[in-house]
Amino acid sequence: MNHPSGSTAVLLRYAVKDGFVAPSQEALSQVPQFSLYGDGRAIWYTPSAASSTAPAPLHLAQLSEAQMQDLLRFALEGGGLRMADTSYLLAGVADAATSTFTIDAGAVDKTVSVYA
Repeated sequence: MNHPSGSTAVLLRYAVKDGFVAPSQEALSQVPQFSLYGDGRAIWYTPSAASSTAPAPLHLAQLSEAQMQDLLRFALEGGGLRMADTSYLLAGVADAATSTFTIDAGAVDKTVSVYA
């Protein structure tokens, strides 16, 4: 499937932003849990690996085009992003975490937000 290429093109991203977060912790909550870029780099971290004194380490892998295609196909089809609405948020809920999925591949360029 077609997708943008290059080191700054985000093909697939999963991020969680907490509801009410102290300003001192906001920068840490802005790091996406997973990002796949057009050049095949995948960067991720596991929030549970963080401690009270250090954030979770970032991990890096280089995916082949075939691996990228498999992952993007799964996200769109098996993961349901192709058919998903752009928002699954509830009015009046301000302190819930929001999970955000972003995809730009296979003629789909959208962001889906879900209260976690």
